[in-house]
Amino acid sequence: LAAPRPTTGESVVEADLKTALEVLHLYDLHSMVEEWFTEVLQMDLQRNIAPEFWNGINQHENAVEEEQCVVLLLDAFRLLMSRLDPYLRSLDILGRWIDTGLLVSSDSQMLRDKVYTMFKAILFFSTSKNFQDMIQQFYSRTFKIYMKQKKKADDSGSDCDSSMNENEHESDSDDRGGDDAECPGCQSNRDQCWCLCAMEQFQQLSNIFHRLNLLERVCSDAVTTILHKMIEERMEKKCRGEYERSFLGEFQEWIEKVIGWLSKVFLQDGTVPPTTPETSCTLKRWRCHVQRFFYRLYASMRIEELFNIIRDFPESKPAMK
Repeated sequence: LAAPRPTTGESVVEADLKTALEVLHLYDLHSMVEEWFTEVLQMDLQRNIAPEFWNGINQHENAVEEEQCVVLLLDAFRLLMSRLDPYLRSLDILGRWIDTGLLVSSDSQMLRDKVYTMFKAILFFSTSKNFQDMIQQFYSRTFKIYMKQKKKADDSGSDCDSSMNENEHESDSDDRGGDDAECPGCQSNRDQCWCLCAMEQFQQLSNIFHRLNLLERVCSDAVTTILHKMIEERMEKKCRGEYERSFLGEFQEWIEKVIGWLSKVFLQDGTVPPTTPETSCTLKRWRCHVQRFFYRLYASMRIEELFNIIRDFPESKPAMK
């Protein structure tokens, strides 16, 4: 059953495949096409594609710089995409045949779900710590770059806004950092900044994840860890011991920027608004998760500080809002 990988780079025309299908119909063998396809895919994944992919990922030990790790990660997924693309094109053809009645099957979507589940089960049932670290490092970096880009855009748009209060100016200067020679996004020297390159690589990787339906399986744990860490750090920095003003409005604005980054992670090409009910549901779920985690953490912090808040009342009244 193992089909040899083509070496000529030529693809089979669908019309020729239909001719072959007609021959199978004559011998009443057409019902076996779907089973044959999934069996060949499974064997190729287990014997060739998965070992090749993980061998590439394991080269992480030879990558010293963060940029090298990103290139290695992207190259591994590009190779994976090139190996699976013929199967995905075949899957599209089979789906059309099922929908038009050329193949007898319960549902084309069930076949797609079966194939995507196979990808996840064989390729990513158990992932190495190296791989998890690479994914988390890369998404953490792109989160910081995105937030700095948003902040820069907001700052340039509000340069003439005289209504910004002293606390907001102070908060901005804290976020900006003190070393002007270092890019706040990629944390490289400004003349070696790779923020734009990182965001392009981020988009390429996201497109591959979307095409292979691997986004939630590969990224959700890393994204959750990053968001929790960033919210905790920001809350400790901004809110701990500060009782004379409310932070809820400021954090709500920051959370909206976080949702903007999440839209780039989970929506195809970062399109906003979401184009399908499924993507809309995904963003809504993540928005609820971020807000729930923030409010739980904020309430816990204020409960810990309740004695000090009572002691400083009424000056501390904004902390209760």
